[in-house]
Amino acid sequence: MKLIRYLMIIVIFLGLQVGCSGSLKVNEDYSSSSTDEVDNEAKQLSILYTELVYFKNSSRLNWESGNSDNVRSEIMEKYRDKARIAPGGWIIEETPTEYFICVSIGGVESVTDGFAISSVTIPNDELGTDPLLTISAKRVRNEISGVSDTNETVYVTSLISILKEDLPDNISLGAISLLLDEML
Repeated sequence: MKLIRYLMIIVIFLGLQVGCSGSLKVNEDYSSSSTDEVDNEAKQLSILYTELVYFKNSSRLNWESGNSDNVRSEIMEKYRDKARIAPGGWIIEETPTEYFICVSIGGVESVTDGFAISSVTIPNDELGTDPLLTISAKRVRNEISGVSDTNETVYVTSLISILKEDLPDNISLGAISLLLDEML
């Protein structure tokens, strides 16, 4: 009888050791994937940009903020033509010195809803190719727009420019991705 008790205790201890070592292995894997996420964030290169115009448009509203006087008229015309474009980033024009990009969050329900760009990045590991330009933005509410609500879908866009001299050498922008956070 005592022998059976000792064998049971040994089996329980062995089971606990196997279970604990498996648990440590899971924790080690989780730890390394967290490190990989941190490493991926560190591999992003911040890109300088200038927001030129911020535009809200509906059938009864054309509201613009910023200074479009310094932007060539044909670029502004192309930008305004994109006033109701799907969410994302779109190269409006590339000149010898800069890129003009329309950033859109699509339609919102209120004239006071909008967005703010938080960063523009490209991956460091894709510098030899046409890198993916990532624009991160946050939705905002209660923007001061000085306009009463229209009770219809309002399209919100921004025109930004990126100087080619602010990009790494020999870079030609490839695709553009928009990461949009939820409302603040």
